[in-house]
Amino acid sequence: MIFILKKFSFDKKYLKISIYVFIVISLLIILAKTVDNLSGVLVSIVAFLKNAQKIISPFIYGFCIAYLVNPLVGFIEKKLEKIIESKRILRNTSIFITYVIVLGCIFLIMNYFIPEIMLNVSNFINTLPQNVSSLEKNVYTFFDQISFIDSKDVMEVLNKIFEPIAKSMENIPLMVSKYFNGTLTFLVSGTFNIASRFINIILGIVISFYLLAGKENFIAYLKKIIYAFFKETKVTSLIYNIRRVDDIFKNFIVGKTIDSTIIGILCFIGLNILNTPFIILISVIVGITNMIPYFGPFIGGIPAVFIVLLTMPSKALWVAIFILILQQFDGIILGPKILGQTVGINPIWIILSITIGGAILGPLGMFLGVPVFASIKLFFCEHVDKKYDEKYGDKDVNALSPPKI
Repeated sequence: MIFILKKFSFDKKYLKISIYVFIVISLLIILAKTVDNLSGVLVSIVAFLKNAQKIISPFIYGFCIAYLVNPLVGFIEKKLEKIIESKRILRNTSIFITYVIVLGCIFLIMNYFIPEIMLNVSNFINTLPQNVSSLEKNVYTFFDQISFIDSKDVMEVLNKIFEPIAKSMENIPLMVSKYFNGTLTFLVSGTFNIASRFINIILGIVISFYLLAGKENFIAYLKKIIYAFFKETKVTSLIYNIRRVDDIFKNFIVGKTIDSTIIGILCFIGLNILNTPFIILISVIVGITNMIPYFGPFIGGIPAVFIVLLTMPSKALWVAIFILILQQFDGIILGPKILGQTVGINPIWIILSITIGGAILGPLGMFLGVPVFASIKLFFCEHVDKKYDEKYGDKDVNALSPPKI
């Protein structure tokens, strides 16, 4: 037995190869089992992600709230630093004032604008059949005066346009009764979801307070972790690029919010002068959709003109002209003044980023797609310039001879 043990000895080289072979075979078996039961694996992954999302959602809310209100906190802090000497009291006071301002604005919106908007929507739906009938009579009267146009043909076209809208409006009461009439389970689950979302938002506000109060410590410790695991040159470059991306997002979000608020207020004033119906509803639509570059004015302008056309056709043309002038003012004067060169990308790429973002995340993606694409474009162009300079130096690209075909 001793002789056998002495004769048999481990070869480290072949042992390492055997371990690698065993690992590869195990991974292949796991991959094969995963492919065979792909649907079950996907269901498990989705369930895991949903549970993880429920757990981390308060922290996501907290980070988003802290990120959005941080510029206002910094602004108030600068205004109060000459009055309050203690840095801790200064920071907490600035955060408290910021939350009072933000929550006060939210309360004002919920207390005044939302009931008014709901009332406008309710009135619009209730008067829709009468407005459509009145519009039909006006169309008949108008086109009967034109000899070479048949008013019946025009009405057939209009009926095809309005038919889906009318059906959807008629189905609203049925949908409401279907989902709410005697469905106790739906009400309980809906109430639970609303309560859960509300609790997550409250926790997010609390978390955002601590993030803002100790943001320097959090950032310093995060830097320490990154420096501990990566080279100093790479970390310095990473932090520098994060700051640049942060500037793009911050300037775009804050600038676009201010710009759209001003446009909504100007729309409210202009519609009051024109004495149109549903002024608050139309102003909110125009202001919110203006957050989306390029597509926003069309997304908001079309339903605004459509609402006025159904309720007061004589004012529809004036509203269309007013909104067109307002959006031109925003695009040529107001927008560039507020946003400056924050985005700095070609309109074609902006439209592409909005399209892709909208397909992935809907309206939120249409809004965030622009700063995301601007950040990607920034790094891509810098990489291209670096590669070009390494290859050709200061040589003008137009001086290079094109390849022969």
